[in-house]
Amino acid sequence: MSVKEGDSFKGRIAFIIHHYSLDRSPTILNSAAILAENGYQVDIILAYETHRGIAREGEGVSITWVSHRPVGRLHRRWQARLYALLGLMSFVARLVAATRGRHYSFFIGVNPYGLMAATILGRLLRIPVTYLNLELTTLSANKRSLSHWFESWCNQQAVFTIVQDKERAKVVVEDNRIRTDSVVLVPCGARGPANPQKTDYLRRRFKLDSNTRIVLYAGGISNEEFRTLDLARSAVRALPEDWTLVIHGWSSDSGEMQELRELAAHGRIIVSTDIVPYDELDQLLRSADIGVALYRNLGPNQYLIGSASQKLAHYLKCGLPVITSDFPSLRSVVDNYRCGVCISERLTPQEISAAIDEIVSNYDDYVQRAIRCFSERYDFDCAFSPVIDRITSLLGTEAHAQGQHRHTIL
Repeated sequence: MSVKEGDSFKGRIAFIIHHYSLDRSPTILNSAAILAENGYQVDIILAYETHRGIAREGEGVSITWVSHRPVGRLHRRWQARLYALLGLMSFVARLVAATRGRHYSFFIGVNPYGLMAATILGRLLRIPVTYLNLELTTLSANKRSLSHWFESWCNQQAVFTIVQDKERAKVVVEDNRIRTDSVVLVPCGARGPANPQKTDYLRRRFKLDSNTRIVLYAGGISNEEFRTLDLARSAVRALPEDWTLVIHGWSSDSGEMQELRELAAHGRIIVSTDIVPYDELDQLLRSADIGVALYRNLGPNQYLIGSASQKLAHYLKCGLPVITSDFPSLRSVVDNYRCGVCISERLTPQEISAAIDEIVSNYDDYVQRAIRCFSERYDFDCAFSPVIDRITSLLGTEAHAQGQHRHTIL
C-alpha cells in the first residue's frame, strides 16, 4: 500500500534484506510502520520469501520478494565464498530490476548482506544508507577475510548504525571499526502502550478450564538456541497442578517437534505451531500468566540478549512477569525492575517450580512492574524517535544542498 505524494509525503525509504525472516523481526515491521506514519513510503525488499504469513503490508508499507535461488549445501570453503559473492551481486542486480522507476531517498540495510547490497546500490545512486544490525553475527570467524573486510567498509560508509544497546554496540564498533558517535541505540521492543487486560485466547483455543493458569513460551522452537525441549522436560515435573505450559511458535526440526509432542501427550504441555497473524499476537500473549524467554549461550548474540529479545519486550507489554536465563544482560533488567525471575543454565524442575511460586506470591505487583519496565525500556515508538530525527535531518540537509533528495533507479 502506498502513500500519495503531497504535503505530508517526505520521501521513499527501502529496507533491504538479503536473508532474514520478517516473522523473526517485528523490529523491521514496527520501524516501517512508524516511518510510514511520519510521512514516508516504505518498501521492504527481501531476497527470500521466508515468512509464514505473519508479516503483512500496511498503510504506506509494501513488501517485495525478489527471485533469488539458493543452491544445495557446499562442501568446499571456496565454493561457499564464491556463491556468497555471486549471490550478493545477483541480489543487487535483481534489486535494480525490482525497484526500477521508484524514487528513493534513503536505504536501510538489514544485517551484513543487506548492508552490503544497500551500500552498493547507494553508492551507485548517491543515496544515503544506514545499517540496522539485528544479530551479532560476523560473516567469518576470520576477521581478515574479504567478506568481513567488505562488511566493515560498508558499515564505515553508513551515515549511522542502529544497534540495540551499549554492550552490543561495543561489539559492532570493535568488529567493524566505526565511530561510537555514529551509533543510535534502539532496543528491540513492541509498539505501546502496554495493555495487561487479560483475554481467553489460549484457553478458548485449546479448551482449557477457566481456572487453568498458563506459562507461555512464544517464538522459535529450538532446543539448540532457545532450550524449548529442556523447558518442556523440566516443566512436566515442575508445574503446579493447575498450571499448563504452552509452547507456541515454529520449528524446522522434526525430531525435536516429535519429542515435544510425545511429552505433550502426557498432559500439562500444549505445543502449537498454528500461524497467528501479528495483529493477534497481543491477544495470545495476554491470555497467559507468565512468559518464558530462555536462551543458550552460543556467543555474544545470545549472551547480550537483554535489549534484543523480542519475546521479552512483548511479554512485558502485556503485563506478563517473566522467567529468563541468568545472563547479565537479562538479570540487569529483571533485577532493576523486579519484573520476573532468572534461572540458571541447569534449568531444573525445582528452579521452574520456585520461579512460579515466587511470581504467584506477589503476582499483581509483578504485573505492574512488568508494565513499568516495558514503558520505560521497551516501548518502540519512544525508542525509534531518534532514528526518525536523524533521517529527517539528513534528508533535509541533503535536499537543501542538492535542491531535491529523490533519486531514481532508471
